[in-house]
Amino acid sequence: MSLIQRYGKCKSVVKRSKKYLDEALYLKLFKDGGSELNVRQQLNQFIKSGKRVYKWEVGDTLKKLRQRKLYQPALKVFSHLSAFIFIF
Repeated sequence: MSLIQRYGKCKSVVKRSKKYLDEALYLKLFKDGGSELNVRQQLNQFIKSGKRVYKWEVGDTLKKLRQRKLYQPALKVFSHLSAFIFIF
């Protein structure tokens, strides 16, 4: 076991149940490229799927969307997911 895994705050997305996404949210959004159209399509598919994500994952995704200047999809993620209760 590495030092980061033992003492750090690394989260594993490997041991998820079926009700959660099978991969990280930001990886799913940027799968087909970083253009705004592709991100919007992936985001709409995620919202329709009804799968859950962790709070830290949403924050990380919002940060990456803002870094790429995709403000409209970031706002959509925040407004849609802020209504739900997150699992820590």
